[in-house]
Amino acid sequence: MKYQSIVLALSCSESSSPLIEAAFDCVKQYNTPLKVLHVNDPAAGKMSMMMDSIGHKYTEPEIMDMLMARNSDLNTDSIQIQILTSEDIPEAVSMAIVEGDLLILGHKKMNIVKEKLSDSLDQQIVNKVNCHSMVIPI
Repeated sequence: MKYQSIVLALSCSESSSPLIEAAFDCVKQYNTPLKVLHVNDPAAGKMSMMMDSIGHKYTEPEIMDMLMARNSDLNTDSIQIQILTSEDIPEAVSMAIVEGDLLILGHKKMNIVKEKLSDSLDQQIVNKVNCHSMVIPI
């Protein structure tokens, strides 16, 4: 199958390198543009009741810098970055990937207790999308 539209769901964590590399490999192999999707938490960047910040609210330039750090020869014209804000990440991703053929996302191993109680975030996303998914351990 030749993929026409590849979407990278990027959490922007320090362990995102394998995801970005896999996305670049697929883009190169299928000669297709890349859409990078990130979902910010609505509370990101705001102060919590404990007077500390709740995560970071990522911007397009920050995400582009993250991509360029992995591949300085990157053709930025072939990359579309979409940043959403939602508490329901699986729902936001599934709504945004309507036109995607291949979704690339990461999987972080959960501890045994969490594993027994609920699906991981990547499992929730894969269960909602209607396209092929490539899950990369991070």
